[in-house]
Amino acid sequence: MIVIPFSLHHLDGFELQDRQEFMTTLIADKEYREGLAKTEAYSVLCDGVCVMMAGLHNAGGSRALVWCMLSKYATRQMFGLSKKIRTFLELSKYQRIEATIETNFKEGHRWAELLGMIKEADMPNYYEGQTYSLYARCK
Repeated sequence: MIVIPFSLHHLDGFELQDRQEFMTTLIADKEYREGLAKTEAYSVLCDGVCVMMAGLHNAGGSRALVWCMLSKYATRQMFGLSKKIRTFLELSKYQRIEATIETNFKEGHRWAELLGMIKEADMPNYYEGQTYSLYARCK
């Protein structure tokens, strides 16, 4: 498992986990891709295959929004991936890091908590009519 700087070409052919398949159209969008390229981001490769991409969008001041994409091949690597992203969050310059997770995505909620995030609120109609939960990790 190696961590390398994120590159837009890592999105090409990336096979998202089932719960993130809705993002397929987003990662094909040129403007969305350009936005990701401007973030502090990394990719994780296992046996030469990209299994995770994650980064931080500067939200102003000492606040950032975390983004993360997991491949359908990430399941077997979750312990190691969790350690990598937790370290990434701990070493970040940001004092507050936020994440949004679809309310019904139980595994996503468990992972956020494992990464040291605390649920702050539910946000109705956050994305395409769905309720999402706001998590934050503060230093």
